Amino acid sequence: MVFFIFKILRNSSNAIDSNIPKDVDLSATGSGQAGYVITTYLPNGYQGNNEFDRVDSDYVLQYFKDIRCYFRGNEKGIWIETQTLPMDKCLELKSTLGSWFYKIE
Repeated sequence: MVFFIFKILRNSSNAIDSNIPKDVDLSATGSGQAGYVITTYLPNGYQGNNEFDRVDSDYVLQYFKDIRCYFRGNEKGIWIETQTLPMDKCLELKSTLGSWFYKIE
């Protein structure tokens, strides 16, 4: 329903200003072209050296340039869930994270 209202509004806007395109970019309307990245449990210690039971956030966050991160945890450890991102950005981050990558939801 929201998609159709959005499309009607876009077409109405185009009638007023022909520079506004009629086409709707589905990737911006929640059509499954976005997600968020979840890491594996993060390494403990200074720069991941496992010398103590805390995560070095400065070390970890350098891999998440301009991405909002949410730290989560349980008795096993700490992981990150990112903000919602376009799928191409999720896949780029997957490549950057390597073995720290768990999944995209």
